[in-house]
Amino acid sequence: MTRSIPGRSVPRFLRRFAAVAACALLVASSSAFAQSRSERIRERLKTRPEDPTLWYFLAGAEFAEGHKDEGLAALGKVDSLGRGFLPVHDLGFEAAWDDSSFQALRARIEAKLPRVTTAREVFRLEKGLIPEGITWDPRTRSYFVGSIARHEILRVEAAGKAGHWSRPGELGNVLGLAVDAPRRRLHAVSTDLEGTPDSTSNRIVTYDLETGKLLRSVTVAAAAQLNDVTVGPGGDLFTTDSRAGNVFRIHAETGAIDTLVILPGANGIAVSADGKALYVAHSTGVARLDLAGADPPLARIEIPAGETIAAIDGLYTDGATLIGVQNLTTPGRVVRIHLRADGKGADRIETLLSHHHPALDEPTTGVLVGRTFALLATTQVARFGPGGKIESPETLKAPVVLAIPLDPSRDQPRSVPGR
Repeated sequence: MTRSIPGRSVPRFLRRFAAVAACALLVASSSAFAQSRSERIRERLKTRPEDPTLWYFLAGAEFAEGHKDEGLAALGKVDSLGRGFLPVHDLGFEAAWDDSSFQALRARIEAKLPRVTTAREVFRLEKGLIPEGITWDPRTRSYFVGSIARHEILRVEAAGKAGHWSRPGELGNVLGLAVDAPRRRLHAVSTDLEGTPDSTSNRIVTYDLETGKLLRSVTVAAAAQLNDVTVGPGGDLFTTDSRAGNVFRIHAETGAIDTLVILPGANGIAVSADGKALYVAHSTGVARLDLAGADPPLARIEIPAGETIAAIDGLYTDGATLIGVQNLTTPGRVVRIHLRADGKGADRIETLLSHHHPALDEPTTGVLVGRTFALLATTQVARFGPGGKIESPETLKAPVVLAIPLDPSRDQPRSVPGR
C-alpha cells in the first residue's frame, strides 16, 4: 500500500539535476494553489518556525515575487538560525543578486562556512556529455558515467580512458546509475528530460557487467520523472520519482513494482548498511523508511539545530554514516551525516568538500571507491534545456571527477573556518 509522508506542505523549487523549470510545491490542500509560493512556505513555517531550510526557500520566493525587504529579512533568519547555506544564482535569488544589501548578507553567511578543498582529480571527460550519474564496479575497476545529452552510458577505466558501453538507441536521458557487484549487474535510469515524459518514458534498464548485454528494461508507468536508483541486499531496486514524489520498489525476480511512499521532492536514495531501512533525500531533509513496515515512515531524520541536509542530490551509505551531495542550498557541498545508533537521527553533520574547490560546478552524484568518495564535480546540468539544447555549448567545461578521502590522516585538517 502506498504511504504518504505527513507534513506535505513544503515549497516547490528548481530541480537542478535536469535543469528543467521547477518541481512540485507541496500543498496541504487544493486551496493552497491560490496562494503565492511565499505564502505557502509561510504556512509551513508556522509548524517549523526554527527551520533554516524553510527560511532559505522563503527568501528566494520573496525576492522572486519582488519583495526585497521580506527577502532580506528571511535571509537574515537563515544567517541567525542556520549554517551550511549559501544562496545560489537561481531559486529567486537572482532577482536580488546585484543588490548590495543582499551581497553583504550573503558574504556574512559565506564567512561561516568551512573551507574544505582536500580532493584530487581522478579523470575528466570530453565536453558536451552533460553527465549526471556515476557508479563503480570494484571487480573490473571501472567507472560508469551516464550522459544526459548523448543518451548513453560510458565505461571509464581506472586510468581515465573512456569508451561507449550502451548501444545507440537503447536509452533516453541517463540519470541515476547503480552497480550490483555480487550479481554482476549495472542498473540505470532512462527517462525523457527533453519533452513531456509519458507512460513509457521512465525505465530502469539492467545490463550484464560481464558482457555488456542489455538484460531487462522495466517501465515504471506510474512515474512522472525517475531520477535515482539503488540496490537492496536481496537485489530489489529502489528508485525515486522527483516530479511526482513517488518512491518505488522493483522486485528482483519478477520486476513487479510497488509504490512505497509519496515523498515530494524525492531524489537521492540509499539502503542502510544493515539493509533494513531506506533513506530518501528530498526538498527539506532526509526521510527514513522501515523496509519491514514495523515503523511508520519518518519524514525527516533529526539533525543538530541549525544544520541542513536538504535538497541532497546523490545519497550513499557508508557504514554508520550517509554521504550526500548538495547543489541547491549551496553552490556545491559534500556532507557526511553521522547517524545515531537507531538510524533515526544524526549526531553530527560534517563537510567533506566545500564550494571553494574550483572544480565544483553543479556536482550531482558520486560513488564510494574504497576509502574515497568519487564525486561527479563538474556537470553543468543546468545548461541542458528544453528540446535537448545546450546553452552556450562553446563555453562548456570538461566534466571532472574528484576523489575525496574519507579517512584523512590526522595531520591533514578536514576543515578550516572562514573563507
